[in-house]
Amino acid sequence: MAIDLKQMAQELRRAPILSDCSVQELARVVPYAVEHFLESGQALFQSGNPALTLYFVRRGKVQLWAGGRVIAEVEHGFVGEEAAVSSDYYMADAIAVDNTEVIALPREAITKVAGAGTPTIDRFYASLLSHYSGQPNRELESRSPISQLKRNDWVQSCGWILSVVIPGILYLILRETAEFDWNSQMFLIVLTSTIVMWVFGMVPEFIPGLFCILSLLILDIAPSEVILSGFASGSFFMALSLFGLGAVLMGSGLTYRLVLWLSRFIPKTESWYATALFLTGLAMTPILPSANGRIGLLSPILTDTIDATGVKPGGKAASHLAFAAFSGASLLSHVFLSSKSANFVVYGLLPLQVQQQFSWVYWLQASLVVGIVTLVLYFISTKFLFSNNQAFEISQQQVEAQVETLGPLSSQEWISLVSTIVLLLGIVTASIHKIQLPWIGLGVLFLVLSLGILKKNEFRTQIDWPFLILLGSLVGIAEAMSYLGLDTHFGGYLTWLSDSMKSNFPLFIFLLSLTILAVRFVIPNTTAVAIFATILIPMAESNGVNPWIVGAIILNISDAWFFPYQCSYYLQFQELLDKQQLFNERLILRGNFLATLIRFFSIYLSLGYFRTLGIL
Repeated sequence: MAIDLKQMAQELRRAPILSDCSVQELARVVPYAVEHFLESGQALFQSGNPALTLYFVRRGKVQLWAGGRVIAEVEHGFVGEEAAVSSDYYMADAIAVDNTEVIALPREAITKVAGAGTPTIDRFYASLLSHYSGQPNRELESRSPISQLKRNDWVQSCGWILSVVIPGILYLILRETAEFDWNSQMFLIVLTSTIVMWVFGMVPEFIPGLFCILSLLILDIAPSEVILSGFASGSFFMALSLFGLGAVLMGSGLTYRLVLWLSRFIPKTESWYATALFLTGLAMTPILPSANGRIGLLSPILTDTIDATGVKPGGKAASHLAFAAFSGASLLSHVFLSSKSANFVVYGLLPLQVQQQFSWVYWLQASLVVGIVTLVLYFISTKFLFSNNQAFEISQQQVEAQVETLGPLSSQEWISLVSTIVLLLGIVTASIHKIQLPWIGLGVLFLVLSLGILKKNEFRTQIDWPFLILLGSLVGIAEAMSYLGLDTHFGGYLTWLSDSMKSNFPLFIFLLSLTILAVRFVIPNTTAVAIFATILIPMAESNGVNPWIVGAIILNISDAWFFPYQCSYYLQFQELLDKQQLFNERLILRGNFLATLIRFFSIYLSLGYFRTLGIL
């Protein structure tokens, strides 16, 4: 008995497994759907029968029998998932307990909504396994505190309401003051709404960014070339290039070979592998002046490490490896002059004689104790956060057999290796050839595309376009803020820090850190650095304080964050790995909070060293 489209969609869309399927997708299944009625005790299918049909229990109850016992009872859910996951035979007997109605969907119908590699097919696998594990088939628990709140409809509704109410209240306040012109008022109102959307996480992060850019363009708050400058910026093309190179490295198998090579020499334990990933990221830090770039290169290495070691994705050990890779790529960016663009912002604002003093080597020397203290506290905190030191079940014989199976480097691996070396050589020799890093990266991307290593379809699917939209939006928002003069305007409110800078420097560090952390809730990292450095570096010089130490504090603390939207390279890390559910985000965010405390204490514990160098 066939059922109509409306009834079909209503019945099936209630099932969590098909919750992401559109009505159009479900409509394609309709011609295949047939309704069956079973009496109590009647068999729906038996173990060993060809698995050709998936069944959805509409009413009644179906018991699954295996090994002479009931392994599961299903009401208003699926049985016969073997058909959905392309298994040849059913693994259990399905018996109706009461008078039961089911919707039968043949295998060819399921392929229309559950193709290979889709979340739906993964849910069918999870549903099938849940019958045999004795555990109910639940949606994966959300690991982000904000994501958990999103599961509550009332919280999400409050977020949407606040995204309108708070900007409305701000408009009423700004209308009564003459402090801002109309364009600045509208910018602040739009930005406030955008931030509320980010904080509540009601939609993917790139959508509020797109909303902000679109609103600024429609309201003509700044020239379009300013608002859209992020999509023509070097950081945009650098991220695009590194996404492409990361896809090539992953697809070629070169990173997997690297992981196996490391496995030959390091002990097969969680802490050693985590240390190796951390040091790999740290080694990239002075060479690759982009946290996003380092994350892009490390992500495939991390993915292959988790795969090679056989640790449970999303478990504590996998989260430890992920946190180590992320921290190695980002925790010590302030220690090396060449590690990020914001460092050059501060360097460019230093007086000429201070610039001459703080060469690359002396910058590292001055930051040495801060870096060492950060490293020590990092390893102590990870010991506390990830208390278990899991031994990986990888024998040396197994590793050698895997290496032997891979054989010599393939042509694709050679091209991937050469492309990576060209990129790194271009970065190291930038002072000689004067070519900016983004264009070196774009040249490498052109190389892998023109040689056919990265195919057209892979370029479309492997590049994280939502993140690139978010990155372009963030840069455009920062540029629009600068165009309107709001960065300078808000910087004027920082003059109260002058007294503590001169009379009580430890208090100044505390107050400055709190102010930066507060401002970072609403302003991107590089913009925050530019605002604080523009105001405080000249202030330090006038108060007889070495401007470099003030700039170093700004760079260190401005890298701290609490919510994912505050950190573009974490969003990239999240997009690259969290969609594969490789780590527990709650553990990562907890570790990030400890990293924020580490940044704070590393400055205080280095004050004596600064005095020894004569910096303070």
